[in-house]
Amino acid sequence: MDKPDAVNRRRETQPVVWHGPRACATGECVEFATLADGVAVRNSRQPELVLTFTRAEWREFLNGARAGDYDDVLGAE
Repeated sequence: MDKPDAVNRRRETQPVVWHGPRACATGECVEFATLADGVAVRNSRQPELVLTFTRAEWREFLNGARAGDYDDVLGAE
């Protein structure tokens, strides 16, 4: 089975500015950029792989994270 192409080939008309969390000391972090019509997300270790989300999708993700919906992803720590 072919691996899907995860690189977003959409071109922005404005420069994309990437932001990482303030707590990221290792340089291996999830980064985001605000786009004209949504949000882009990437891993700083593989910056060429970018996922994009609409503003509504990103808002739902953040709401779910705040509510603890993804707390089980890492398992018990």
